[in-house]
Amino acid sequence: FQISELTALTSLNYSANFLNESLPTQIGLMTTLLEFSAFFNFQIGEIPTEIGNLVNLTTLRLDENVFTGAIPTELANIFALERLYLNNNALNGTIPNMLGDLNNLQEFYFNNNELAGKIPSQLERMSNLTDFVGFLNFLTGSIPEVFGSLSSLQRLDVSDNFLAGTLPAAIFSSETLQELDLARNTFLGGIPLVVINQSSLEIIDLQENQLTGTLSEAVGSLTALKSLLLNNNFLSGIVPAVPAALEQLHLGTNFFFGAIPSEIGSTTGLKQLRLDANTFNGTIPVEISLLGDLEVLNISGNSFFSGLPSQLGALSSLRELDVSASGLNGTIPAAFFSLSLLEKLSLADNALEGTIPTPARSASPTLLEMRLNNNKLRGSIPATIAGSTNLTLLDLSGNELTGDIPVEIYDVVELRDLNFGANLLFGPIPTQFGALTKLERLVIGPNFFSGTIPSEIGELLELVEFRMPTNFFNGTIPTEFGKLTKLTVLDLSNNLVDGTVPSQLGNITTLREVLLGVTGLSGSVP
Repeated sequence: FQISELTALTSLNYSANFLNESLPTQIGLMTTLLEFSAFFNFQIGEIPTEIGNLVNLTTLRLDENVFTGAIPTELANIFALERLYLNNNALNGTIPNMLGDLNNLQEFYFNNNELAGKIPSQLERMSNLTDFVGFLNFLTGSIPEVFGSLSSLQRLDVSDNFLAGTLPAAIFSSETLQELDLARNTFLGGIPLVVINQSSLEIIDLQENQLTGTLSEAVGSLTALKSLLLNNNFLSGIVPAVPAALEQLHLGTNFFFGAIPSEIGSTTGLKQLRLDANTFNGTIPVEISLLGDLEVLNISGNSFFSGLPSQLGALSSLRELDVSASGLNGTIPAAFFSLSLLEKLSLADNALEGTIPTPARSASPTLLEMRLNNNKLRGSIPATIAGSTNLTLLDLSGNELTGDIPVEIYDVVELRDLNFGANLLFGPIPTQFGALTKLERLVIGPNFFSGTIPSEIGELLELVEFRMPTNFFNGTIPTEFGKLTKLTVLDLSNNLVDGTVPSQLGNITTLREVLLGVTGLSGSVP
C-alpha cells in the first residue's frame, strides 16, 4: 500500500516528521489534493516536477526543509493555488516568470533560500496577492513598477538581498499595503513622497540602504504607522513630527540635525526611540519623559552639549538608556539607578561631573551593563552599585574617582568585564577578587593601587585580558598566573614588581601581548 494510491484524498499533511528523504515523484498522482503540507521534515533533493499535476491544490507547504535545485516551472500549472510556501530551504536559480500565471495566489513565501536574479515583472498578473515574502536570498535588480498594480498587496518583504536602484513611487500605490520591508539592500535616492499618502501602512523598514534626501513633514499623516525604521542611510534634514500611533522610531546613523522635536512626547505608545549617530543639537526634550511605554532610548553620538533631564528617571518601562558621546554636561540624575527594569545604562564619553549618585531606592536588580567611562566623575565608587547583582559589565574608567574599591563589588559574581582604569583610585587589591570567577576582562590601571598582586587572581580562569599598568604594586608576579590558560593580554608595566618572570607564564599558549616594561623584574622571559 502506498499513500499515492489514495486517489480521492483531498488533504495530506505529514509535517514535522524529520523524514530526511526526497519527495517521491508519485505525489503527482494525487490529483484530487486540495491541501498538501510537508513542512519541517528535513526533506532533501529537488522538488519533483510532477507536483505540477496537482492542479486542484489551493495550499502547498514545502517550507522548513532542505530542498535544493530550482523552483519547478510546473508549479505554474496549479491555477487554483492560493498559498505557496517554499521558504527556509536551499533552493537556487531564479523565480520562474511563469508563476505570474497564478492569478489566484494570495501568499507567496520563498524567504531564506539561495534564489538569485531579478523579480519577474510578470508577477503583475497576481491580482490577488497579499503577501510577497522573499527576504534572505540573492535577488538583484530593482523593484518592478508592477507592484503598484497589485491592488490586494498587504506585505512586501524582500529585505536582505542585493536589490538596487531607486524606490519606485508605484510600489506604494497599493492602498492595502501594510508592511513594506526593503531593509539591507543597496537602494539609492530618496523616499518617494507618495508613501505619505498611504494611511494603511503600519511598517516601513528601509534601514541599511543608501537612501538620501529628507524625511517629508507629511510622514505625520500616516496615521496607522507603528514602525518607521530608516537607520543606517544617508538621510538628512530636520526630523518632522511623527504619527501619534508610532511604536518604533529608528533614525540612527544618518545625517539628521536640529533639535529633537518636542512633539515626540505625543507618541505615547512609543516603545523604541533610536536617534543615535546623527548631529542633533540643542537640549534633550523633557517631553520624552511622557513616554511611559518607552523601553529603548538611544540618542548617543549627537551634539547636545546640555544636561540630562532628571525627568527621564520617570521612564519606568525603560530597559536600555544610551546617551553616550553626546557632549552632555552636568550631573547624573540619581533616579537612573533606580529604574527597576533597566538592563543597559551608557552615559560614557561625555563631560558629566559630580559624584556617582546613590539611588534613593535600591539599585536596579535587572541592570546588566553600566558604562560611565570617560567623564569627569569624582568621589568614591558607591557600594550601592553592588545592588545590581546581575551586572556583567561595569566600566568606570577615564574619570577622577578616588578611594578604594568597595568590597561589595566582589559580590557581583556575574561580572565579565570590569574596568576601573585611568582614575585616582588607591589602596590594595583585596583577595576577594578571586570570587569574580566569570571575569574575562579586568582593567585596573592607571591608578594609584599598591601592595602585592593577590595570587587569587590566578583563580579567574576565564580571564582573557588583564591590564594593571601604572600603579604601585610591589612584590613578585604570582606563579598562579600560569593557570590563566585563556589569557591573551597581560600588562603589568610601570609598577614596582620585582623578582623574575614566573616560568609558568610560558605555558599560556594563548598570550599575544605581554607588557612588563618599567618594572624591577630581572632574569629571562620564559
